Amino acid sequence: APVHVLVEGGAQDGIGKCAKDGVITILKGLNHNGERLDGSVGKSFAYGAQGGFFIVQGDADTRACIRLSGASVVFGGEISQPLRDEDGCIGARANLKGYACEYMTSGRVLILGDPGPWICAGMTGGVLYQRVQPEMGLTIEAIQRRIAPGAVVDIFPLDEQGIEDVNEMLNRYIQTLEVNHQAQATEHLYRLLRRPQEHFIKIAPPMRVN
Repeated sequence: APVHVLVEGGAQDGIGKCAKDGVITILKGLNHNGERLDGSVGKSFAYGAQGGFFIVQGDADTRACIRLSGASVVFGGEISQPLRDEDGCIGARANLKGYACEYMTSGRVLILGDPGPWICAGMTGGVLYQRVQPEMGLTIEAIQRRIAPGAVVDIFPLDEQGIEDVNEMLNRYIQTLEVNHQAQATEHLYRLLRRPQEHFIKIAPPMRVN
C-alpha cells in the first residue's frame, strides 16, 4: 500500500527518491516558543519520483525534482523580501537553491517562491507552474534569468489544463495546512486560487510538431 508520511520540522537529503506513489508532507514544526519554523528539505528531493503527491512548506536545497518522472510536487516556500538579483548569488536567497527540475521527464511541480538559478536544464517533459509576484521582483524577466542556459523550455500563460492543475495542487496544499493547524498560513493563498492565470505561468518544453 502507498505510504503516507507527515513530518513537522524538516527533512534531510534524498527524501522521496524514486517514489512510485504515496504522500510525503514536510511542514514547519513548533519550537519551544510555539513558533512554526523550517519545513525545509535537503538535496535532491523527489529525485526520479514516478508518482505520488509531495508537499514542502519551506525551502529546498539544490537539485529538487531532478529526473522527476510523474509525481506532483508543491513547494510552498515564499519570498519574504524583494529580490536582489543584482547582488549576485541568486541561489543563496532563493527558496529552491539551484538546478531544480533538471532532466525532468514528466510530472507537475508548483512553486510559490523563488525557483532559484539554473532551473529546467535538460528538461524534456512535464510541467512547472511558477508563481509570478511582480511586487517582490519575481517577474517573468526574473524567471527567465533563472532558466538554465541551453534549457529547451518556454514560458507560457496558463491554459485550461494549467488552471485545473494549479487549482488542484494549491487547494491540496491549503487543505493540508488547514488540517494541520495552520489555517492562518493559508489566508493569503485564496486570492491566488480566484484567478490562477494572473498569478502563475507555465514552464515546459515547447510542443513538438511531428
